[in-house]
Amino acid sequence: MKTVGDDTDFKAVSILEETVAYETLVAELNRSIRSVSEQLRDSNLLPSDFLRTSVASLFTEQILEAVRTQLLDLSRVFSVALYNDLLYPAQLRFSEMAPSLLYYLGDIELCQQPLISVVGARKATDDGRRLANEIAKTLASANFCVTSGLASGIDTSAMQAAIEAGGKVVGVIGTPLNQSYPKENIDLQSYVSKEGLLVSQVPFFRYSREHFSTRKYHFPQRNELMAGITQATVIVEASDTSGTLTQARACMKLGRPLFITERCYNSQGVSWPKKYVDKGAIVVKNAEEILEHLTALSR
Repeated sequence: MKTVGDDTDFKAVSILEETVAYETLVAELNRSIRSVSEQLRDSNLLPSDFLRTSVASLFTEQILEAVRTQLLDLSRVFSVALYNDLLYPAQLRFSEMAPSLLYYLGDIELCQQPLISVVGARKATDDGRRLANEIAKTLASANFCVTSGLASGIDTSAMQAAIEAGGKVVGVIGTPLNQSYPKENIDLQSYVSKEGLLVSQVPFFRYSREHFSTRKYHFPQRNELMAGITQATVIVEASDTSGTLTQARACMKLGRPLFITERCYNSQGVSWPKKYVDKGAIVVKNAEEILEHLTALSR
């Protein structure tokens, strides 16, 4: 594994065993992925080192073997990038939302290109879908990697439009890589994983032990991850209760540009855009204005 901040080009580690250790920690410490990741970064230890030196007495070989067996069964389903791996997305590494281990399928080197999130309401209006299409196609034509959470509605429209425009796409999901939500996007998710990049921070073992009703928290965490992995976020339309606002808050916290369409800003019965504009979000009429702002910000 190539590592960051090391005098050597390679550090001999077993990706499988690091993933086993990480999944065991996340499952058995009963803490959030962010909490475990922060502790690993603060200790400057690999998951296996932390497991062995800090909390070994908490775990049995039966637990480790259960995790190892499941991951071996799934070994062809995923790849991983550890936090200190050179393949780990640089944009994400500087985010406090960064997980210590990122699961992926596809071309992880796409993260070296500029990624822009295009997201919004699941129950999108026809006008919202058309605007998402326009924005995604324009960004893709300008060589930005369009990124979405592969949710229904705006996310799906943006991703499909970027693909139709011949652009590269990145999907950030709120399930393990071997799951798909919503189910109707299974073909889209498969395409993204083969022709673009599909990433997740959701561990297989812990997810398999969680009741379905408790898994919803992975989706707001997905939005935080998306804010961390991309250079900017465009919200096409969203209500005051939309999960997309988790991403808006994360953008503000990280100091990443947040674009809100003028159509969303002027929507009746929606109050959140004005609050975020007061915090520095940018209202844009169309895709061309987004490109103008991105160009100005990069100078």
